[in-house]
Amino acid sequence: EKSPLAPPMEVGPSAALGAAALTTAAAAALIPEPEPIVLAKKEVAAPVVVSTKAAPVAPVVATSNMDAGAAAAGGSDWWKWLLGLLLLAGLLFLLLRGCDGCNKPVTAVVTPPAPVAVDTTVKVAPTPVPAPTATAPICNCTGHSDPLFNLDAAKTPKALHHLGTNPEFGNSHGLSPEQFFQKLQNCAQTSKVDKQFLDRVYKGMGYQDGFAAAKAAQFSAVELQPGTVGNIGYSKQHKTLYARLDTTDKDLMAFRIKAANGCDFHFMKTCGNHFFFCQQ
Repeated sequence: EKSPLAPPMEVGPSAALGAAALTTAAAAALIPEPEPIVLAKKEVAAPVVVSTKAAPVAPVVATSNMDAGAAAAGGSDWWKWLLGLLLLAGLLFLLLRGCDGCNKPVTAVVTPPAPVAVDTTVKVAPTPVPAPTATAPICNCTGHSDPLFNLDAAKTPKALHHLGTNPEFGNSHGLSPEQFFQKLQNCAQTSKVDKQFLDRVYKGMGYQDGFAAAKAAQFSAVELQPGTVGNIGYSKQHKTLYARLDTTDKDLMAFRIKAANGCDFHFMKTCGNHFFFCQQ
């Protein structure tokens, strides 16, 4: 029997190496063998060959099978994204632009008129025919119903060389036509004889209302020609004498009253006597 306290056996180098190998093998049997890791092989897409006339397209490189699928899908749908961006840009332009020009007036397109042919023919305007004028009334100097306005050419007129010896309305050299008109108005208002005579004179001149139709505008100052023949008045009773004025200077000055029938009547300034003569 071997003693338990027997000294250990000496082991040589070969024995030691064998024991180490057994120990390693036993440990390896206890640890399960890991599964082999298979690394995916990177696939490189074939470069795209394009025409020399177009811009070169960079090749798409996928790092894995998943990346290669996404790249292929994205490469075929890029125009859809571009179309969407263009539509969105157009919508934003319309929204931001608003209603610019909605209320602007519409400019009408004016069509120029067709050229008008110009007639270069010289035309002479016809001579206008003057409108007929109203004929002035002509006094009936020899057939008047009132002896004041009826001249009797068969008689010989009396020659008068000066006036004022038998006045009718008095000296009126210092009066204007309007003032002499006012003087006759005063006489008609203060003297019945003067009023009847003045009514007779105005009716003989064609005024049916008599002296009531008298106006200052009918009176004017004139100077008669020497040798004028007519019916001249004298005295306050308004009598008439057929005479010829062989007078000069102031004795030829008179006031004329415009008649409605052409039979103008006069009053001499020196004596205020009436005087009627035919002006034909």
